[in-house]
Amino acid sequence: MFLNANVRPSRPTPAPRTLLCHFPTEILLEIIRHVACFAPRELKEIKGKKSKHLIWQQDLGATQSVWTYKQPDHPILNSLQALSAVNARLNELCRPFVWKALHFPSSLPIAMSHWDGLLYKYGDHVKSLTIYLSRDWLGEPWKRAYSVRPRRPIKQRKDPTSMPIPERDNLATREDKNNKYSTHDKHQPLSRENVFRLIAKCPNLTTLHIVLYVHDTSRLMEKKLSPTSASRLQLNLASLLTRLGGIRHLGGSGCWTKLPARCIIEMTKQLPLLESLSCSGISSDSPNDAKDFATVLSGLKHLTRHSFHSTETLDSSMGFWPAVAPKVFDSKIKVCRQLLMSRAPSLISTWTPNLTHFTLHVSCHYPPREFMEDIKAFDPNKHRFKLPELTHLTVWHEPQCDYLRCFQDCKKICHLTYRYIKEVACANFYEFVASTYPQLNTLRLNVLSKSDGEDYYMDHTIKDRENLRRALAPLGDFCQRHGIYLEP
Repeated sequence: MFLNANVRPSRPTPAPRTLLCHFPTEILLEIIRHVACFAPRELKEIKGKKSKHLIWQQDLGATQSVWTYKQPDHPILNSLQALSAVNARLNELCRPFVWKALHFPSSLPIAMSHWDGLLYKYGDHVKSLTIYLSRDWLGEPWKRAYSVRPRRPIKQRKDPTSMPIPERDNLATREDKNNKYSTHDKHQPLSRENVFRLIAKCPNLTTLHIVLYVHDTSRLMEKKLSPTSASRLQLNLASLLTRLGGIRHLGGSGCWTKLPARCIIEMTKQLPLLESLSCSGISSDSPNDAKDFATVLSGLKHLTRHSFHSTETLDSSMGFWPAVAPKVFDSKIKVCRQLLMSRAPSLISTWTPNLTHFTLHVSCHYPPREFMEDIKAFDPNKHRFKLPELTHLTVWHEPQCDYLRCFQDCKKICHLTYRYIKEVACANFYEFVASTYPQLNTLRLNVLSKSDGEDYYMDHTIKDRENLRRALAPLGDFCQRHGIYLEP
């Protein structure tokens, strides 16, 4: 075999990683954005993989054990995190997306002292924090300033009952060593010291969501805090918010125990630049709470979105309601028992006249509503919403109160989501939609099949697919004739 000296040997084809490095920054950022949008869909799969790599440790005679990760130096990554580990350039570009939002307790149980070094490097990229608050927040307010100086990583002990409260935070404990999949309910929420440390290391924070995650055994049946505990929690949260005047998006909710309304009211007072507010599981013990809440909302000049779920301060029966909020274009109101349907259309239409997106869920299954108004006597043709700019509407099917008909005057609706409609009601629903919403172009239905029972709701994946196919066949023909896209 002879070689031609005049022919130069061909260069080897660059490796895929090298080619990726030569992409313009704009293209790489677009790729990263798509991967970042896909990453949340992997949560369920990633959670299952992580649970298989957890081991438990227990001291002799200890009542609880601690979950730890088998290989802390080799964590299971989602697509975005894996992409950031390819090379230094991608790591730099992915960093703002990877660290944009943090959730505590974190998915992997690890002592909070290990987060000190991480947030010292990457805390500037954190924009959003979701924090579960422990019982420590119901304690007496501190009389002296806390320390945020770096601390050495604490060696994780096997018996959590022997640890100081801050060292237990973010760990996962359990009492039954044979029940491996109960660790999610045992993740330890954060105490005050660790929350203040987090806040101090995230100077560019714009979104904060706090969740009260405690049992108040003295009032467990009421699912409300005692007056003393509520007052202490309010003072502790007020101390936290004094350092967060730049927050634009605030969320507050209660898990197991409802979050007192006074806490949300006082927190909101300290955030004049608030653009969105989300409340869930809010209790009210005073008639003045509704009035004060309305006053605070009226003072938020930059508010454009709000969401209320099981919030007792939306009390239309007392006559308290916020002033006109012309900038609010997106509203969600779900299962607020004190909001009477006989007054809701006029109140909401006056408060937020420029809504373009609205979600309303009225449930008649709560006993207090039976004593507040006769829902069966409610006439949707007399009580109508006046929302001329409304384009996106989401409502729930309620047999005792067909409040979808309250939106007959909203002629600009182009996207309608109707959840949990029964098969037998589909025929009347088609006729109503066709004659009421001339601009409708997208329709999404969640159908409740007869075979699923009265209390079993499912989407388009219900077991009895034959019944679902029969129910949706006329709907498909209807949408095709009227040029409406039927979302799966």
